[in-house]
Amino acid sequence: MRGTRCTAVMAAALLAIGGSAPVAEASGTAKPFPSVPFVVGCGLSHESNDDPIVHSGRAGMSHHHVFFGNRATNAASTAEILKRAATTCEDPADRASYWLPGLDGGIWTNMRAYYIAGGLPPSSVRPMPFGLQIVAGWKFDPPGRQPSVAWSCGLLVDQAGWLTVPPVTCRPGTKLSVRIDFPQCWDGRSLLAPGNVARAQGRSCPDAFPIGLPQLRIKADVSGRSSGLASGAFDTMHADFWNLWDPKRLEQLVATCIRGERAVQREIRRCGVPGGGPRKG
Repeated sequence: MRGTRCTAVMAAALLAIGGSAPVAEASGTAKPFPSVPFVVGCGLSHESNDDPIVHSGRAGMSHHHVFFGNRATNAASTAEILKRAATTCEDPADRASYWLPGLDGGIWTNMRAYYIAGGLPPSSVRPMPFGLQIVAGWKFDPPGRQPSVAWSCGLLVDQAGWLTVPPVTCRPGTKLSVRIDFPQCWDGRSLLAPGNVARAQGRSCPDAFPIGLPQLRIKADVSGRSSGLASGAFDTMHADFWNLWDPKRLEQLVATCIRGERAVQREIRRCGVPGGGPRKG
């Protein structure tokens, strides 16, 4: 009875962060464990005026960016080169590159990447293909949809109260944070952004973007005071992602954590960084 009660409480908590409770199945068949996010923290790698997605091959042509994860990312990068580079991420298999516009004052810190089921049934989610590029926020979001960028002072990633505009000031002891939700439906053809992904519609993907992927959610904190972004005012906030994960490790995490295909329930603890469990922040 105690184990059943604990599982129910855990499932309810996971729904708040994009997880999903176990799916009811016919008697006698195995049930998947609750869908949970897997989380990776990545340290600051480098800064430059490069953008290998929007300005590929044109060094110095972009506004200032701050890069996390893959240490070798620049305007001339290719996926084949970057897959052998070092990473600042806690999971050494995560060689993905994550980048944000630089700040006008202050610095980005504590970047964490959450991979969740998002709006899709967990069983339908498949790993991101190696080399996939995705951009979210600002002019890259389709009009009329829920904004992908949110701001808060000191809230956990799944707490209520995130705002579409940054607070004017944060109370002492808290930091300004940004949260960016990426599209998760892929067209199955192009690895290159923008235009290759779309947002889920309800519990399914649009017909033109039929392949459901993990939804990437990035959270980063601002250390110090900032009056804007290198791209302009705060409403120009956006983020870029280039998937350079080791494919076998990514498949394992998607199957075990998001789809819930575990042999034993204690494997839920392996969905965080190596040696730890899922983390909030």
